Amino acid sequence: MSDLSEFEITDYAFMLVWPPFPNTDPDTPQLMRFHGPALCEHQGINCCIHKPSAHGMAALPQVWRQDLRIVVRLCGHNQHHPDPDDLSAAGARCDCHCGCCLVTV
Repeated sequence: MSDLSEFEITDYAFMLVWPPFPNTDPDTPQLMRFHGPALCEHQGINCCIHKPSAHGMAALPQVWRQDLRIVVRLCGHNQHHPDPDDLSAAGARCDCHCGCCLVTV
């Protein structure tokens, strides 16, 4: 296992959050803290924040699911699909009924 201690949470991005933070508008993106881009560059991987791949849901809005602690994509059917570029979501099962997550490039 590599030592990643030099890569701190140094980057910020606006993202919708579900369930919403208390006393916030659920349709207003919130400022979230993330790792800096150096971590993605160091590991040479795709990242849902800094280096998204060209997957079929890349144009859909991102949502931070604080209950699951993963980034999901919100499709036009109002369904949450695990973001393929979020390593925390690897292996996460999608319970949608629309099939938008099956779209490929």
